[in-house]
Amino acid sequence: MSESVTFAVFADLHVDIMHDSIARVQAVIGAAKQKGAQFLVHLGDLTYPEEEFMRERFGKTQSDMDPIAFRCTRNEEKREVMRLLRECGLPVWHTLGNHECDAGTKEMAEAYFGMSAPFYSFDCGGFHFVVLDANFMQEDGRILDYENTNYQHHPRAVMPVLPQEQIRWLEEDVIRSGKPTVVFSHQSLTDTQLGIRNHEEFQAALDRLNAHEKRVLLCANGHAHIDGVRRHGGVYFWDVNSISNIWIGMRYACVRYSEAIDRDYPYLKGTAPYRDPLYAIVTLTPERAVIEGTRSEFAGPSPYDLGFPLSGSEYPSTAEIQSRTLVF
Repeated sequence: MSESVTFAVFADLHVDIMHDSIARVQAVIGAAKQKGAQFLVHLGDLTYPEEEFMRERFGKTQSDMDPIAFRCTRNEEKREVMRLLRECGLPVWHTLGNHECDAGTKEMAEAYFGMSAPFYSFDCGGFHFVVLDANFMQEDGRILDYENTNYQHHPRAVMPVLPQEQIRWLEEDVIRSGKPTVVFSHQSLTDTQLGIRNHEEFQAALDRLNAHEKRVLLCANGHAHIDGVRRHGGVYFWDVNSISNIWIGMRYACVRYSEAIDRDYPYLKGTAPYRDPLYAIVTLTPERAVIEGTRSEFAGPSPYDLGFPLSGSEYPSTAEIQSRTLVF
């Protein structure tokens, strides 16, 4: 019988956009400690690396980036967010998001986060955890890494995709572990608008893994800035809402804070920010996952109030992560 494991999870902080990133990270760290979490995991789109780090380690800065990328060099805030995570007293596991690939290469983001590889696995208690990297596109039979915002310049490419090499590695890793497994990723691994395009191949791998015993229990992702759960083949797929906002774009721009904040954080007006940070505390047992979510409200007009089209997702845009129990 596997012992229970408790962890804290959050997604899509976007330090390069938000004016209160430090307070949001402090909140999730405080909750993780209060609830006795054994580790903390973020599901991507945390931040671009600091300018100084890029210059010293790789000889590049944001001025070398693609012009589509966000031009918000919040170096002091990035430094403090990373310090808080590094010194929080808990293991912190990082996931690469597509925006980590705006400011350079995956290698640069991995170095900044202290990651040994873009995809990897670890154990905690009686459970196994896998972190995947779906920041790839397929064009003319080639698999290309996201880097320097190149995913914005390949209109014929299929994206995102999870390479076959990674799917095979996942199967081997889960079998080798022998423990019930939770999979983390930035993009959804199932059939959603923003999920991987080769989700059928991934689902086939899960079906093989779970054919004779229940090995993979839950897949959790960020990226879509929505809250919702679906189940395929006995596996739960959980969209974890952003800790910060939903991106609505400059067409629906709305200044929600002071003129000074708007001046210093020019992309903030292109979001519908949540007044309070959203995150979840998850307790796993062999029988269930108990998710303790958080609820807030939009700071200012909601996306609905502004006429933002929300028909692309099966889940409504809400300022919450629902508390729920998933029975395995």
